[in-house]
Amino acid sequence: MPSLTVMTVWSIGRLSEGGRPFLLVVEGGRPDHAAHENWALTLIDEVAAFDDAVGAALGRLDPATTLVLATGDHETGGLAISSRKNSGTVLTFATGPGTKQKAERAPHSWSDLAPTSLHDPHGEHTAVDVPLYAWGTGADQVHGTLENTAVYHLLRAHLEGKTPDRDSLVRAAR
Repeated sequence: MPSLTVMTVWSIGRLSEGGRPFLLVVEGGRPDHAAHENWALTLIDEVAAFDDAVGAALGRLDPATTLVLATGDHETGGLAISSRKNSGTVLTFATGPGTKQKAERAPHSWSDLAPTSLHDPHGEHTAVDVPLYAWGTGADQVHGTLENTAVYHLLRAHLEGKTPDRDSLVRAAR
């Protein structure tokens, strides 16, 4: 199966051939799957794969004419990252199966399973804010806290050749 990076690069190449503006949505859905299962190492691998795809896209696009937004649609499992004085970083989840599942299902076996506070067959979606990263034209409008509806206004303005002002994004969020 082609990687997310390979599919992203191919899509940009194909869409760029026509010389017309385009909208490309790339979804890295596997981090969500890993978080639902509390597979910590797989989650790290999948986020890294998404990061590689975004990096490949940025290397092929012109920031003077392109807006790239990277975000998540929700957080899953209540991931917490903490460190212990002498034993390094520990990943835990607020909800999900945790270590009470069969290690054979986890891509990295036992080392993939992270503990959880509340046992649940699958990690739940949380109300934790997700980051929104922006690159290119209009990226200066992305800072602070925005509601998810501001993403629509950013994309629409860019596709119409406009730059939304910050006030319109904040008003859209109310």
